[in-house]
Order: sequence, then structure tokens, then C-alpha cells
Amino acid sequence: MTSMLAGPTVHHGDHFDVKTFAVEGLVRVPGPPPRRSGERERDMHYVVITRSDSTPDSDLGHYLANVGATMEPYGGRLLAFDVPQRLEGAGGFTKTAVLEFPTGEAARGWYSSAAYQEIAAWRIATMGGQVDINLVSGVPA
Repeated sequence: MTSMLAGPTVHHGDHFDVKTFAVEGLVRVPGPPPRRSGERERDMHYVVITRSDSTPDSDLGHYLANVGATMEPYGGRLLAFDVPQRLEGAGGFTKTAVLEFPTGEAARGWYSSAAYQEIAAWRIATMGGQVDINLVSGVPA
């Protein structure tokens, strides 16, 4: 079966820029790359992908103005935020964000932190909608 996605397939062991993959969707990865002997978590990137169907942009501005500060202590940064361009699947989400963290522990620490949970509670109470937040295992840095 031929893939309908544009761009090359990346095979295990190939190197690619995480930002290019996450932001522009230029490549299709057939599975997580295996860790090499001696590779440690600190040598990997961890990506949190959030998708939501909440639409009030006025409320979203408040959330975005505050969520960045909750990531800083954990080394997190926003790689992409936009309305997704669906290439395949049912869709249904109106916003997608891609966040990067230096370790899985940092990403989990950010998500469970009091600072993030406070803004998340505000998001749930004010914006409603469905949210899907996933941590994707690391790829070689």
C-alpha cells in the first residue's frame, strides 16, 4: 500500500529535524526509532501533542498568555500552534499544539505541576470542549 502523505519515509536510524517533522509534517515515521546502546533519556527529545476542539479565540488568548510560563521551569517550548490541516482521518479538533521537552520526566513534571494544573482547570471551566494530550517518546537529538 502506498502512503498518501507527501515526503519521504524515515527509516530507523535516519536522522531528521524534530521541528520539521512536527511543524511541517514533511515525513512519515513508521514507528519510534530504537534507542542505541548507551543512549540516555537526556539525549532524546520528547514531544507533547495537544489537540482541542475549543473555539473561543478570546478565551484562548488568556490560556496561551499563561501556559508558556508553566513550561519554562521544565525546559519546555512551543514548536507549533495552529488550526490543523487534516491529511487523513476523521479530524474534529480545531486547534493543535506541539510542545518540546528535554526529557520525558520534564514533560510529565510540567503536566502534573500545580502551575499547569491551575491553567488547565481554568481552560476546562472556561473553554470546555474536548482535549487530547499525548506524550510522544523521544527521538535522537
